[in-house]
Amino acid sequence: MMNIINFAMSFGKGEDMSHFVVKLLSDDDGVDYDKDQQVWHYSGESTGDPCVLCSGEYFGEGQSNCKFIEKRVKRGGITCKKCLRIIKEYKAIKL
Repeated sequence: MMNIINFAMSFGKGEDMSHFVVKLLSDDDGVDYDKDQQVWHYSGESTGDPCVLCSGEYFGEGQSNCKFIEKRVKRGGITCKKCLRIIKEYKAIKL
């Protein structure tokens, strides 16, 4: 799983505060996910490579054989319940 420092560094990156979301269509072995499993995950970086927040699964050329769709959004766009729970937990931390 992506650690909190990598998450905090990658969340809201960019001048426009947009972020990437990704929908994984298949796993690394090429097995297609069911439609109900194809949700939009927060896409961050771990060790410089793209991965999803909730599972830490890597995706992208040279990283994995999984099929995916990625897009940049200004706000929201995340439908994965696990990613949303993790984001809420991080945002609840009072510094």
